Amino acid sequence: MPVCFFLNSFFFETLMGGTRRRYNIDDVRRWTARRDLLAVDLIITVVKHGGGHGSHWTPAVVHTASGTAEH
Repeated sequence: MPVCFFLNSFFFETLMGGTRRRYNIDDVRRWTARRDLLAVDLIITVVKHGGGHGSHWTPAVVHTASGTAEH
């Protein structure tokens, strides 16, 4: 079984800078400070998409071994 690290729905929004829409890793350091992200196989979170058609949620998965991401 792969070792997974799950991040809640606020992670991506905070990473992308919220309403500022500027990528800011400093704002999310506390989310990952206690976990070695390269020691897990999968990092899983959800991404919220807004807009004129309501809200939609899609999964995002990072495969740490290969350095690839799926969204």
